[in-house]
Amino acid sequence: MNRIKFGQFILLAAIPMAMVFTSCGEISTNFCGESRFEYSDSKEFCFEDEVYEKCEGKIYNALDSFCYKNVLYQKCGGEQVDFSINFCYGNVLYQKCKGEIFNPLYQYCDGGNLKYNKSCPPEDRYGENYNSQEKFCYPNDATGITYDLCDGKEYEPPEQFCYEGLIYPKCGKNDYNPSDNICIQGNLYASCDKTVSGPCSDEGNLGCKNKKDKKTVNPYYGMECDKDGKILGKIAYNGKQYNTVQIGEQVWMAENYGDGYNWARAMNLPQGCNTDEDVQKTCVNGITGLEYPCMQAKYPECRGISSSAARQGLCPSGWSIPNNDEWQKLMDYIGGFFANVLDGNYGFNVKLSGGSCEADGNLDGAFWWASEGSYNMASSYLIYPNSNAIRTISHDKSCQFSIRCLKNN
Repeated sequence: MNRIKFGQFILLAAIPMAMVFTSCGEISTNFCGESRFEYSDSKEFCFEDEVYEKCEGKIYNALDSFCYKNVLYQKCGGEQVDFSINFCYGNVLYQKCKGEIFNPLYQYCDGGNLKYNKSCPPEDRYGENYNSQEKFCYPNDATGITYDLCDGKEYEPPEQFCYEGLIYPKCGKNDYNPSDNICIQGNLYASCDKTVSGPCSDEGNLGCKNKKDKKTVNPYYGMECDKDGKILGKIAYNGKQYNTVQIGEQVWMAENYGDGYNWARAMNLPQGCNTDEDVQKTCVNGITGLEYPCMQAKYPECRGISSSAARQGLCPSGWSIPNNDEWQKLMDYIGGFFANVLDGNYGFNVKLSGGSCEADGNLDGAFWWASEGSYNMASSYLIYPNSNAIRTISHDKSCQFSIRCLKNN
C-alpha cells in the first residue's frame, strides 16, 4: 500500500473538493508515528509507529497476534505463521511435511516422509519420544533422559560432554569451556589470562603463572606448579632427596649437591686436572717408526669437557655442572644478576655456604663452580654477604666451592 507522507506536495487541482473535505468542511486525515504515514481509520490502525490492517474490523496487539486471511491468530514463539507451509505446536514453529501437519511428539519429517520418533527407554512405549536425527537415548540412564546429538554423534553423558560440535571428556563430573580451561588428572584449570598466579590453562597445555613477574611457563614432566607460580620438583640421588626448580626452560637443583669441592673433584676428574699437567713423553713416528721427544697432556680428559655428558661431574646422570652460557641463560631469564629474584620469585635457594682458597683463606658467601677451566683457573659464580649481585670470576682450581647441578635438555 502506498503511503503519502505529511509535508509532501501533490497537485490536487483536478481532484474534486468533495474528496478532500468532509460534509462539514473539515479535513479528515490520520498520521502514524514519526514517519507521519497517512492511514484510513476505518480499515487500519496505528500501533507503535506502524500501520496495520484491522482484522475482522477490529484492532489488536501486534506484538503477540497477527492477522491471516482476516482471521486473528496468536503468534508462535513470537513469529507469524504462514499456514500454507508452516504450523505451530507447543509454541514452536514447524514446517509441514509435504503439506501435512504432524505431531512432533511422535513424528518427524525425513526428506518429505513422515517417520515415528523413538522411545526412551527403548522398551518403554510410554517413555519420552524423541527425534533420532536430533537426539539420542543413553541406554544406561534409567531415568530415560534424552540428549542432543553432538554434530550428529552420540556420546557417553556420564563421562563426556559436547561443546561446539566436539566431544570432550568431563573433568571429574563437570562440563567446562575447553577454550578457556584445561582438565588434567581430574583438576580443572582456568585460562592463564584470567589467573593471578599458579597452575592455569595455557592454550590447551598446563601452564604455571609466576606471581612476581607474571610470566607463564609450561612445567616439564614431574614438575609441579605451586600457588605462587614456582615450578618445583624432587630428585633422588645417592640415597637422598634433592629439591629441584624449573626456571624458564632450565631445571636446577634448588639446593647445593655438596660444598667444599675443588674444581677437578667437582668435575669428577683426576686431581692433575687442577693444573692441566703436561709431561714430556717419547712419541713414535707412525711412518718411520722412529722415537722422538714430544709434549703430550698427561690427562687429556681434562680438556674434553664441552659436552653435557662430559660435564656430569659429581651430578646425577642426566645432570651436569653448568657452563658459562647456561649460567648466563639463567641470568638473562630473571633479568639480571639478582640473588633475591632467584630466591623470592623462583625458589633457587641461594645458600651462603662459604668457600676457601689457599691464597685467600676462608671466604664468606655463596660460591659455585662452572665447567670452564684453563691451566689452573676455572670459572665460578659467587654472592658475597649483604650483596644482592651475582658475580662471575675465575678462581684457582684448588679452591673449595659448592656444586649446583643443572638438568640436561
